[in-house]
Amino acid sequence: MLYINNQTKLLVILFASIMGFNSAKADNRAYAPKPNSSERQDICNASRSYVIRKYVLSSRLPKPIVFKIEKIQVLRNYCFFKATPIFQDGSSVGTEYIMDIVFEFCLKRENEKWQLLYDLSSTDVPSDSQIKEMWKTFPKEFPLELVPEFWREKFNKSRTTDQ
Repeated sequence: MLYINNQTKLLVILFASIMGFNSAKADNRAYAPKPNSSERQDICNASRSYVIRKYVLSSRLPKPIVFKIEKIQVLRNYCFFKATPIFQDGSSVGTEYIMDIVFEFCLKRENEKWQLLYDLSSTDVPSDSQIKEMWKTFPKEFPLELVPEFWREKFNKSRTTDQ
């Protein structure tokens, strides 16, 4: 029979506590889903569906689109996604099909499905009044640390001038 003294029990409890703390802390770090992972594919599928619904200028795309991803960061059930659409064969999507912009989306995972929460895409740099309106409708539960510094600065400036 294995005898464990009180000091050993204390060390085991301390070790388990530290490991539990570290795993909880890891849940609060943003990460980029690995290429070809199901999570990354699900995020791209939700984004693609939205782009086709809201941004496609033609009644039909000649080829499927994929994304050239500039940034994809997940924190808990939230994701920031920044990408340019390209055709699946790698060729450029012409402006006759989709507006020439970089898409910036805030997504949320609900019931294991990613859905667009907010669209930050813009053809031009938004004016201060546009930023204020955007901030009013921006989902406050979305973790701002996922949003690029450009948007954080704009939103912070908008928040401080509102008060």
